[in-house]
Amino acid sequence: MKLKYLIILLLILTPNIFSTENNPELAVQITPVFELHSSLENHPDFPSFSITNRIINHATSNTPLNIKWSILIPTIVERASVFEKLYTELTRQIISLNLTDQIEILYFRDKRAENLVGFKRNLLLAQSLGEYTCFIDDDDLVHENYIQMIYAKLLENPDCVSLTGIITFDGKEPRKFIHSLKNTRWFNGRDGCYHRPPNHLNPIKRSIAIQFKFPLKNTQEDLDWCMQICNSKLLKIEAEITEPYYFYRFEAANSVQFQTKASNNTASPELIKSNTPQKNHWANWKRPTSH
Repeated sequence: MKLKYLIILLLILTPNIFSTENNPELAVQITPVFELHSSLENHPDFPSFSITNRIINHATSNTPLNIKWSILIPTIVERASVFEKLYTELTRQIISLNLTDQIEILYFRDKRAENLVGFKRNLLLAQSLGEYTCFIDDDDLVHENYIQMIYAKLLENPDCVSLTGIITFDGKEPRKFIHSLKNTRWFNGRDGCYHRPPNHLNPIKRSIAIQFKFPLKNTQEDLDWCMQICNSKLLKIEAEITEPYYFYRFEAANSVQFQTKASNNTASPELIKSNTPQKNHWANWKRPTSH
């Protein structure tokens, strides 16, 4: 186990290990993107480790990479079908906008409970090359114009982009959430909207995001990271998107956080129910059928 984390630490400190110039056998073309697999994939300490896909032709590029945006996805083999749906949609959008030299998708895939979520997020962030980074959870969905909406805002050179989305609970009770610099704490509005400061789901300048580490745990690592950035006050300029573009699907059966809290016989007021009576103005909202 110690060997495992030592090797991954070396990966973080030596990002060129993923360069196809040094390891041409690692490049697998999946037209027109390239998928890079760690050479440690078959190592006994890495039974299913892969950190993969830079949407850029490293093998034929002799110029410095100038990637605008890194999309980071921690995933597990047990959720391969939902991940593939998300991955396919993102690559479709990137290719259709001719942004394969501007945006990379990087994902870390292992088996359930094999690595801590905080650890996977830190590794992905360390390996990212983009000027901006954001995470997407593998079982969530994005707007059909997700890439176009965010990329246009990144060209304005903000510190971060606000996030507006819809959360559903086991496919029901849709509620709006807003992650913005306008919020300096987590709170639930009387209109049923969840208000949060910018977190890992928001596009944030990598130069700022990389200064903070996710705690090595499986639950609430995002809350801790979010408040580290919020309290630092390093985020000053925000580009705003008011249309919901992220669809968070909370499903108790697949939620590590819910299962952990259930085993401890506790409830999650943030995600499950609010103790404050609220009117849900999004009760009749329906996600676009294209997703």
